[in-house]
Amino acid sequence: MKRNLNILSFFLSILFFIASLSFSEEKVQYLKKVGEIKEGFSSERENFFIKITGLCCDDEGNLYVADSGWNKIFKFDSNGKFLMSFGREGQGPGEFMGQRMSNHLKISFGNDGKLYVNDPGNSRISVFTKEGKFLKSHKTPPFTYDTPVVNSRGDIYLLSKSGIKAIDCYDSNFKYKGSLLDMEEHLQFPFGKPFPSYNYLRIPNEFELMKSITKDDNLVALSNYSLKIFIFGQNGEKINEFDITEKEFIEDFKVRLEKLREENKKNKDRIKGYEPSNLLLPFKLLTANDKLKVIYMRSDRTFVIYEWSDTGKLFKKYYIKGEPFISQSCFNEIGFIYTLIDKGMRIGIYKVVKNYLKIKEKEV
Repeated sequence: MKRNLNILSFFLSILFFIASLSFSEEKVQYLKKVGEIKEGFSSERENFFIKITGLCCDDEGNLYVADSGWNKIFKFDSNGKFLMSFGREGQGPGEFMGQRMSNHLKISFGNDGKLYVNDPGNSRISVFTKEGKFLKSHKTPPFTYDTPVVNSRGDIYLLSKSGIKAIDCYDSNFKYKGSLLDMEEHLQFPFGKPFPSYNYLRIPNEFELMKSITKDDNLVALSNYSLKIFIFGQNGEKINEFDITEKEFIEDFKVRLEKLREENKKNKDRIKGYEPSNLLLPFKLLTANDKLKVIYMRSDRTFVIYEWSDTGKLFKKYYIKGEPFISQSCFNEIGFIYTLIDKGMRIGIYKVVKNYLKIKEKEV
């Protein structure tokens, strides 16, 4: 009897081991580059990028590229085929005043099916159809540089300048509705404060505090300071928050922080009046299919995308190797990821390769 139990226990262990391998392969997948958008993408005069400052995808998988050099929006299908462009430099309806070095155009696709372009040079947000038809514009407060996030009612979320709350909400006519997320929740530093004084950080930018919207109109805010994700319901109520505690990230982030501190120490001894910075902004936030996708560049310059549910459960990890530039990215509903490469002069198109653990790494 005891011998039979031992045999049964052995076979159950084998089955469990196989199941864990299967789960691991499904959980950790790689992204493979399947195309790119580069110079010569159209027969128009403006057939190359000057300064890409915004990317977004619509509900059909099309890609929109905001170029602050051309003051244009370029539209491509999901495979990177050029479809059309709209906009030009100017101050009239549907025109933009972006610049290469400042007043960058930011673009997003709202849950109401419209395109929203923040144009700081004209101090306004312009609203367009997916075909590039101008609909209306909203005058924005001074120094509004972030990407607007819009729900199905047309409510617009922007970073706050109050220093008390982090995000302001406006209705579809740009009437102020209220504010979300206490700044004290954002200004938490789990690995030590970056400066002796950091009061000036009370006015967030979109690299420090990122925001996105889910299909069901929940607002997602990612704090690159507190390393937390906050989720708010349609009426502004907080419905969840969770810490980013993935072991691989924490270990690598500590390595990067230590390297930065060593570099600061050397510079402080070498450069008179040097002000050290222990501040790292590790993540880029994406949402697609109601999953939260966060991009992180590891110390070995490999990019990893973590995918969570809105309850904080980690589903998958995707890896990108060999591309050194990923500051702006977007994810469409049919599984493509678009990201800037070659110092922002081209756009790489990536797709998940299933069972990639069985494919040679050199094929990435």
